[in-house]
Amino acid sequence: MRSGCGLPIPKDYATELVDDAITTTWLGITRWDPERCSLLAHVRTTILDRTSKEIRRGRRFPHVPIHVTADDLADALPASGDSAPIIFVGLVFRVASELKVIACGDQSAQALLRCWHAGVVDRDDVIARTSLTPATYIAARRRLLALSKQLPTDLRESARELLRGADNCANL
Repeated sequence: MRSGCGLPIPKDYATELVDDAITTTWLGITRWDPERCSLLAHVRTTILDRTSKEIRRGRRFPHVPIHVTADDLADALPASGDSAPIIFVGLVFRVASELKVIACGDQSAQALLRCWHAGVVDRDDVIARTSLTPATYIAARRRLLALSKQLPTDLRESARELLRGADNCANL
């Protein structure tokens, strides 16, 4: 299902889906009432919900592999040569560092930034790892987006230019 959205399909994707459905049920993230349906029906519904969300997200935000983005950045930035990917990664770390400073008093936002820094970006994985509720996760993410507008002007403009060069315009 993910390949239709341009996302690569992991080798053990089916196992991951089942494990994730059972884990989210066990942790109480998704609720199961044994009187209403069997565990098998609940796991199927949970997997269907996750994959349909991935498909919708994939259609809204097409997957662009980092090496393609890096190649586009190299073409977009004159005289940058082979250093464009390094510039991009450096910019990402600068933005993350600034956001950590700006959001220093916000524990939920800090938890999100720690997960993202560790490479955990999937909503369900972040919620499971941080013990945030879905509503708290959404609120913290919105606060981070609002806080990103407080980034220093040069950093915000540099990020905007790089994203524009990669055809990924975003309002930071």
